[in-house]
Amino acid sequence: MSVNALQLDMLKTSKIREICRDLKIRTSGNSEQVKSTLLLYLSTEEGRERAYQKLKVSMLERLFGDEDPIKTLVSSSRPETVDTSVMTNPTLADSLERKGKNIRCVCLSGSYPLKQCETCGTYQHWGCMGRNVTMLNYECIFCQMAALDLSQQILDALVMPFSLPREDPQITNKKMQRKFSFTSDHLRKLESGQGTVRVFLFCMKIDGIGYNNIWPSSGAVILNDRTILEPHKMQERQDVPLDITELLVGGENSLSVLKYNDYQYYVSGIFLVKTLSLPEVREKIYSSIKIKSEEEGIAFVKQKFTESEVDIDTITVTFKCPLSLKVLDDPVRGAHCTHLNCFGLEAYIMYQTQQIKNRWNCPICHERCNKVVRDEYFEKILMEAKIFGANSVEFKRDGSYVLCASKSGNIKEINEKKTYQRVEKRKTENKVVAGTIEID
Repeated sequence: MSVNALQLDMLKTSKIREICRDLKIRTSGNSEQVKSTLLLYLSTEEGRERAYQKLKVSMLERLFGDEDPIKTLVSSSRPETVDTSVMTNPTLADSLERKGKNIRCVCLSGSYPLKQCETCGTYQHWGCMGRNVTMLNYECIFCQMAALDLSQQILDALVMPFSLPREDPQITNKKMQRKFSFTSDHLRKLESGQGTVRVFLFCMKIDGIGYNNIWPSSGAVILNDRTILEPHKMQERQDVPLDITELLVGGENSLSVLKYNDYQYYVSGIFLVKTLSLPEVREKIYSSIKIKSEEEGIAFVKQKFTESEVDIDTITVTFKCPLSLKVLDDPVRGAHCTHLNCFGLEAYIMYQTQQIKNRWNCPICHERCNKVVRDEYFEKILMEAKIFGANSVEFKRDGSYVLCASKSGNIKEINEKKTYQRVEKRKTENKVVAGTIEID
C-alpha cells in the first residue's frame, strides 16, 4: 500500500502541516521538506496505522484512494447507510473501471472513487480532478474546454485532455512527449471551413474554478521538437488557447507541454475548432436557455432574504441593463448566478463576442455565465413596469413586490394606479356580463 503522491501534491502546505501535527511528526522546513517527511512516514506500517486512527475518512480516501484497504475502511465507517453511487461504492467503481464504461479521464489509469460529469455523464477519477470535484455544477475537463468560448465549436479532438507531469526533473527531461496524427480528414475540414476552422492547444488549471485557459507560470510548449511557447518569457502574458494550425505536419506530430517551478495541477489538449458566426452564436445560446417558472421565481426571491446575513425588509432591483444602459427587453441571468438583477441577452451576446479575455462572464457578478436562465416572474413584473412607467422594483420577504417610479420614487402613486386599473377592468367585465344576460 502506498500514498497517492498526486493527491498529496495538490494539498496546500498549511493542510500538510496540519496533517503532520495530527500524526505528531515534525513540521519544520520548507513545503517540500514537510511533504517528503509526511510521504516517508506514511510509507511505513506505523505511519499508516496511525493515519487510520487520527485522520478523517475523507482525507484517507484522498491519500490512499487507489488502494484496496479503503474499501474496508469506507464500508465500516458508514454502516447505517447504503449508497449505490460510484462515489461511495468501490465495487461499482471497480466494475466500471474493468468495463471501461463511460470513463473519460485525464490520466492513463486510476481507481476509486469516481465523479460524474453533469453535462456528458462520463466519469472521472476523483484524484485526477483535484479541486474541481468541489465545483457546485461539476463538469469534466472536456466539457469545460468545449464551453470555454461560446463563439467556438469543437469539431474533433486530436489529443484528448491529459495531465501535465508533476514537478520532477526526471519526468521533465523525458519531456513526456505525446504522438498524435493530423489526418487528411482533418485537412479537409480545415479547407472546407474557409478560415473559420483552426487547430488550438488548450491548457487549463485544476483550481476549482475552471473555464479559464491558463498556462503554467513558467514552462514550455514543444511541438515537433520546436519550442513554440514559453509563458514566462512573454512580454505581455496572454492566457488564451494557442493556434498551432500552421505548425502541424501531415501524418504524425509530437507534443510536449512542460511546467517548471509551478506546483499547480494543469491539463492540456488539442482540438479542431470552428469559429461560429454571430447568428450561429445566437442560435447556440438561445437553444440552451433554461426557463424558471413564476413559482420558482418567487421562491428564488424568498431565498435571497433567507441567505442574507443582514436583516433586510426589501431588495431593490433596477430594470436597466448594465451593458446597454437601456430598459431591459430580453432579461436573463446566468444559470448559476445568485443575484436578482438581470441583463439583456442580446446586449450580452454582442458585448462578449468582442472581448478577448474573461469572455462569457456575468456582467453583474462576473461569475462564469455560459448558460442563461429566463425568469418568468421577473418578465411578468417587467411587462407591468413598462405599462406604469416604473424603472425599478422592490421585492419583499414573502416574494411580493411594489414598483418604483424612480430610484427614490413615489411607490404609492404607482400602486394606487395599478389598483385603480384593476377596479376599472372588473367594472368593464361586469358590464359585459350584464349585457350578455339581457340579450339572452
